[in-house]
Amino acid sequence: MINKILVVEDNDDILFSLKTILEFENYEVKGITEGDIAFDTVKSFSPNLILLDALLSGSNGWDIANQLKNDNETKIYL
Repeated sequence: MINKILVVEDNDDILFSLKTILEFENYEVKGITEGDIAFDTVKSFSPNLILLDALLSGSNGWDIANQLKNDNETKIYL
């Protein structure tokens, strides 16, 4: 089984580095730079782990985490 990791990070360099390291370790990684699509991406990608930047530009990572935690479909990912 390949473990899937969703990385939500608005800094392209950090996102690239994290994806490179995790893919080298044989994880399936999906990286997104916009917090606005994180909720839908969790539903469609079904990650085993979410790495969420707390200080996203234009979004608040803490609010996204709370939204994911309070939704019945996505709370299993937290």
